[in-house]
Amino acid sequence: MRCSKQELREFLAGLTGHFPGLRLEVEDVVVGGWPRHTTAVAWLTLHVPLPNRPTLQRPVAQRVKLCWGHITSIETLSDSKKVDESFAALATA
Repeated sequence: MRCSKQELREFLAGLTGHFPGLRLEVEDVVVGGWPRHTTAVAWLTLHVPLPNRPTLQRPVAQRVKLCWGHITSIETLSDSKKVDESFAALATA
């Protein structure tokens, strides 16, 4: 899990380094709880352009836990079969 701004920054830099042109589109966000124990859930679509192929589009869900506005944990869920298919497509691109 990535809990600090720096850890998240490094993760996103690595992700965009591996997938140039990557775009995350926020589809929906749900927030609940009190300021001391807040949970936000986001449904995202990952768009990865491939040379000479259609752009890959993959759904991703992310749960973020916060305490007084500070991120305490981030969990990311994606369809592992679709992720495997994406990596296979990128390897042959």
